[in-house]
Amino acid sequence: KQEKKNPASGVGAENLAYVIYTSGSTGKPKGVEVCHGNLANFVAWYQREYEVKPEDRAAQVASPAFDASVLDLWPHLTAGASLHIPSDEVRVIPGKLLQWMVAEGVTLGFLTTPLAEMVLAEEWPEELALRALFTGGDRLRRRPRKEQKARLVNGYGPTENTVYTTTAVVGEAGGLPLIGRPLSNVQVYVLDKEMNPVPVGVGGELFIGGDSLGRGYLGRPELTAERFIPHPFSGKAGERLYRTGDVVRWSAGGELEFLGRADRQVKVRGFRIELGEIEVVLAQHPAVREAVVVAREETPGNKRLVAYVSAHSGQTVHEGELRTFVSGKLPEYMVPVAFVVMAALPLTSNGKVDHRALPPPGENRAEVESYVAPRNPNEELLAGIWAELLGVDKVGIHDNFFDLGGHSLLSVKILSRVRAIFDVELAVLDLFEQPTVAQFVEKIGASRRGAKGPMAPPLVATPAAEYVPLSYAQQLSWLPGKLPAEDAANMVPQAFRLEGALDAAALARSLEEMVRRHEVLRTTFPLVDGERVQRIHATLPVELPVVDLTHLPEASREAEALKRVHALWGPFDMANGPLLCFGLFRLAESAHVLFLGLHHILTDFVTVPVFLNELALLYGAYSQGKPSPLPPVELQYRDFTLWERQWMQEGGLEKLRSYWAPKLAHPPAMPLPYEREPKGDEGFEGAIHSFEIPAALSEAVRAFCVKEGVTPYLLMLAVFETLLAR
Repeated sequence: KQEKKNPASGVGAENLAYVIYTSGSTGKPKGVEVCHGNLANFVAWYQREYEVKPEDRAAQVASPAFDASVLDLWPHLTAGASLHIPSDEVRVIPGKLLQWMVAEGVTLGFLTTPLAEMVLAEEWPEELALRALFTGGDRLRRRPRKEQKARLVNGYGPTENTVYTTTAVVGEAGGLPLIGRPLSNVQVYVLDKEMNPVPVGVGGELFIGGDSLGRGYLGRPELTAERFIPHPFSGKAGERLYRTGDVVRWSAGGELEFLGRADRQVKVRGFRIELGEIEVVLAQHPAVREAVVVAREETPGNKRLVAYVSAHSGQTVHEGELRTFVSGKLPEYMVPVAFVVMAALPLTSNGKVDHRALPPPGENRAEVESYVAPRNPNEELLAGIWAELLGVDKVGIHDNFFDLGGHSLLSVKILSRVRAIFDVELAVLDLFEQPTVAQFVEKIGASRRGAKGPMAPPLVATPAAEYVPLSYAQQLSWLPGKLPAEDAANMVPQAFRLEGALDAAALARSLEEMVRRHEVLRTTFPLVDGERVQRIHATLPVELPVVDLTHLPEASREAEALKRVHALWGPFDMANGPLLCFGLFRLAESAHVLFLGLHHILTDFVTVPVFLNELALLYGAYSQGKPSPLPPVELQYRDFTLWERQWMQEGGLEKLRSYWAPKLAHPPAMPLPYEREPKGDEGFEGAIHSFEIPAALSEAVRAFCVKEGVTPYLLMLAVFETLLAR
């Protein structure tokens, strides 16, 4: 026969329930002793406040090493509710986490502040059953939107006072969220240096007492006595208050507002750190004369440790050397992400370090020897994202994400931005394994090629062919209403004045090599079976006529050269070619004008610099009797054309059509405000207006492009088209 009553456990409120370790302010973890009475008080408050029922489904996202897991576990299990645990991949990707919550029917859950802010930035599925989302561990900056109907609860509390000390429900409007009011049976006091309560609106240090306050630190009686002091406002023997070191104030509405720290302790990525401890370690380096460490937050929500050091006379120190030295003595989370070496630290008039005069790190990254600038739009976008989230000025393609101060929480933000911009799902492990911009862009490309759906196939070299279909850009030349392809107005002309001795034969040979290297320069566009195609010629003769104008008066030579340049602009024979022409005009023994004219179907003004750079390298070699310094061309324009066709046929065209068709269904009328009535016939008179935009605006444009995931070219094009539309 079995007893129907629960057996007596003999456990009382003062017995130890668990020990949980905090990071400690000096890198030495502290074990906080939490008793059954402390845990019971928190569980009872939570179950009453949020009406936990057996049918509730709670998410277990927090690590068991974090005291927020206590919130996930005991209030729900003791009420008969079920607990649901996501996979490691799901828990760090906001979009996937929301979909998982829908699938699991989650009604209650806790997320760390950075992850909660990313989840709040997502569009929430209508099927989401979540009725309360709890967060904590750092200052909350984002508020919920109206359509995000779950109650957002911002909690504050050191580990020494079981899980939460105060909470506040965060609404849509207002300034930064408050940390709120204390839990049931929890006491909070805002005191000045003399331990007197301060008035409403005045800052003071926060002290905590009551039934949730832990016993102390395991095996560390001196530290327990220092932080857990006798309760000055209680007549009960043994009652204590915990001094948090946090500065707060009471609001007029009776809630607490967090102001900062009373000491030099900071909280970075959830770890409490004593800055002085890092400074002591830096001072042990034999070359360091003085050191100071600060927590900088140039980007909201991204607090970083930065060390400023000066060296002894006659000695030098380097960032890598200091990083290695500190890493050998302190845990990873206490190692500064940047080390700024200065001739001397700035001082105030009373001889103390002037923290406001300390410069932000990374201002001159472009000048660092190891810096390599992005080489293509994808690297430019990713480097911009890293720079923005890491709070540095520039990021090179070989810079290590973690050496720049990246960490697991920031990596989640990186992955979220990558997903939005590149339409690809990657895991945190991918960033750990490919921690540079160059490597991660390669990973993005590989993942997109391996993804299901109409992703672009790899661009590879194809077998040589005489005839190739037109690219979509080339087809535009024959659309009705477009400029006739044969017209000379389709030329991309370039004229250059060359000063100094010139080897005309070497220049002609350089142009011949350019045409040999690039198939597109020896391509014509005949009709084959009624279809316009690209015909790639095996060879194409190149002429560089040299016109000597030195017999003319010196003042008129350049004008005559330009006149003869215009004479070269004849109509093009698209079927037979050539679609390019060159000319060299001698103005003097050491002065020439070089004209390069190519049909727009072969090139554009964006690729002209590439052409000129290769031409200059070839001329430099040939004029000295050396061979070509250029490597073979791996991909020709025909390879791009066939790649584009394959992509469109495999679903890319339908994907683009489904996106653009609704947007172009009703194009806006664009009545332009003419200064005068347009002529009956179209002409080709035009002009170029060049101007510079201020540096501040240029930087704002760059930052906006990074945020939206576009190149500056696309932004400027969108601005111009918006102007026309309006």
